[in-house]
Amino acid sequence: MRSECHTDTSGDITMNRQWICEQIDRLLAWEILCTVANHDELSSVKSSDLCDKIGANEQYFYHVFHNIKSKLNAE
Repeated sequence: MRSECHTDTSGDITMNRQWICEQIDRLLAWEILCTVANHDELSSVKSSDLCDKIGANEQYFYHVFHNIKSKLNAE
């Protein structure tokens, strides 16, 4: 009988950084949908908690807003 290692995450796609980068918008939308569906206040969601849930760096939203600002100011 073969024993399984329950901590082996080598085959877990959610641990793959490339996959996370490709799916970051979908992961973010899912977390926001869950928050709304549970009737939680959106304003009470901390960006650090959201980044932790989607597997992004804590500075992720800062960079997103900075990129948006740069694109708006370029016009």
